[in-house]
Amino acid sequence: MADVPGLDVRLESLYKIFPWPEDPYSPEGRGRHESAVKYFRELLGHKFFEDIVKKEELRVLDVCGGTGIGGVALAKTLSERGVKVHLTVLDLREAALRLAEKFSAEELGVPAKTRKTDARLVHTLGERFDVALLYGFTTPHFDDFSLVQLLASVASSLDPAASSWWRRAIGSTP
Repeated sequence: MADVPGLDVRLESLYKIFPWPEDPYSPEGRGRHESAVKYFRELLGHKFFEDIVKKEELRVLDVCGGTGIGGVALAKTLSERGVKVHLTVLDLREAALRLAEKFSAEELGVPAKTRKTDARLVHTLGERFDVALLYGFTTPHFDDFSLVQLLASVASSLDPAASSWWRRAIGSTP
């Protein structure tokens, strides 16, 4: 990713020709966002997530988030439940991140923080998150080894309290 010269430019080029509905202002992108909101409302109503939705504040990371459709939908749904959400959208594409800022400001009342960063290096940002979201067209961008790097880096960026919540939720011990 960042160690591959010009990858951000190639990704920009790919998304200009690939029929992926990521523009939240297009009918397809708006539909994808609304579908995500509906999905997250149902998902967060599940007993599995009851501890998360009881939190007063959450730091949410939208990994390879592009224009923020998934992250904004999750933040909106959590906000509806009274949770104050600090959303960070991470991607390599500058244009997508600018759109994520605009879209999140309109939907959430505050722009998401954006980071133009190689997702495999999220742990180097020096930030901790309570929830990490990989939503949409993410995993095909990574080969097997890079996907393991990505998941390890994301896991390293999670607050240890978030990890212990997950272990309790699935019934395992540290």
